[in-house]
Amino acid sequence: MENFSLDIVSETDSAEAVAAVCLNQKFMAHSAVSFLWSAVIRRSMSKYGNRGMRYILLDAGHICQNLIVAAEATGNGACPVAAFYDDEVNELLGLDPKEEMVLYAASVGKRPQPKGQCTL
Repeated sequence: MENFSLDIVSETDSAEAVAAVCLNQKFMAHSAVSFLWSAVIRRSMSKYGNRGMRYILLDAGHICQNLIVAAEATGNGACPVAAFYDDEVNELLGLDPKEEMVLYAASVGKRPQPKGQCTL
């Protein structure tokens, strides 16, 4: 049985680099955590044929939506990000885009308090 788990890509702080490859969206650097989802396209295509790509994209959307729901449930916020430089984000994660590529990203963190609003 395969081990389905998160992989540590790097021990270094890469928040600024992630923000840079995400079209310089600064909130990515200031989030508590950023998620970047990748897929091995060939693996899904070999199993599901042309529908493999559809399933990959649907799964990425479903996973991100669950992340957003979990963030909201814990009083935090999440922001999905599809705007990134493909080559640069794959390089940042050390992916060979012929085999695996980043599909989607999201940041999670505390929601900023609206200015001038009283919180109890």
